[in-house]
Amino acid sequence: MNEKPFKTIDEQINILKSRGLIFENEDAAKNSLKQYGYYEIINGYKTPFLKEGSSEQFKSTATFEHIFALYN
Repeated sequence: MNEKPFKTIDEQINILKSRGLIFENEDAAKNSLKQYGYYEIINGYKTPFLKEGSSEQFKSTATFEHIFALYN
């Protein structure tokens, strides 16, 4: 089985930023990622916020808060 290496919360946020995701409140996002997990929030609910034809790049208006609102 191919397991992905552990990433800290800061590393997870940097990955998301590098993919174009905007953070309105980074501290709140860190708390959400700690409490609920990257996979639960991002992988489960990112699809509507991705650029067409991309599996990793976010639309220019996409925010973590949009994804987290959909998660909730």
